[in-house]
Amino acid sequence: MTSPDIHAHRLPAKHRDLLSRLASVLGRERFVLFGGAPLDLLALRSRPVKDLDVALPLDPAAVQPCVDHLRACGCSTNGEVRRYWINLDQPVLMVDVRWENYLIDLNFVDEIERIPQFDIESVIWRYPELDYLDIYGAFGALAARTLLPVHGLASNNPYLLLNRLVRLAAKYDLSLADNPLHLSMVRELSRRIRGWTANDDFHGRQAREAHHRSVAASTLRAKDPPAYLADLACSGALQESIPELHRLLCGSPASRFQLAGVTTPEGFWVTALSLMPATEACRLSDRLEAARASPYATEETR
Repeated sequence: MTSPDIHAHRLPAKHRDLLSRLASVLGRERFVLFGGAPLDLLALRSRPVKDLDVALPLDPAAVQPCVDHLRACGCSTNGEVRRYWINLDQPVLMVDVRWENYLIDLNFVDEIERIPQFDIESVIWRYPELDYLDIYGAFGALAARTLLPVHGLASNNPYLLLNRLVRLAAKYDLSLADNPLHLSMVRELSRRIRGWTANDDFHGRQAREAHHRSVAASTLRAKDPPAYLADLACSGALQESIPELHRLLCGSPASRFQLAGVTTPEGFWVTALSLMPATEACRLSDRLEAARASPYATEETR
């Protein structure tokens, strides 16, 4: 595990203003901004940022008062408090919030230094300090175009780790197949997925559902979707988790271009099923149904 960076850096004025405005609607004296936005706002200024991840201490009694304060300040929430796990033993209470032009994942969680799975997502902004920490070397990872796992690959759900890996590869236009370190991570996670068993729905069925969602959403987000799908095929990233899609991507460049043209995650899977031989499509359809990720599912069947 990489050692945390203890050196604080003063945020630019416009980012200090963002934190101060956010503090006024949260009504809390202390919080942390984490995830992808802190690095993107500092280092990739041309990249539009719409999503913010905010961390507050895990205190179930504080959730509803915080939500009430947000609503009183004009923010909208879906009203649902979701129970989530970032690591196998790190619980989170999460609320979706819309504020100004941002969508906020409001997370009530402890041990913020354990949240990043890969070094490139490890910049945090702190309030009221109005500074930032590059805990595990995110700026270096961005410059080197190489991701490294912060806590190793053996201590977390392999589906969730692979989800992050394929999403980050799409977001930062990184190759999984051509980078030896990335390829070794893909192979290790595929090996773990092959033997993975879960004791609860979150780390089993829900993790598989999230994986299907990540693959489709990442394709839509990629700078060059056909090249991204070709890279997934060459790396073998889906060989164990979605073998039918892996075989389609490997065997049919034309199918990669057709999948690259879809505009919704549901459309991605509808198109994938239509491009496969019947036996393969049946297997993939069964896999999607088991994960409740079928593009044909209704709210009642999810």
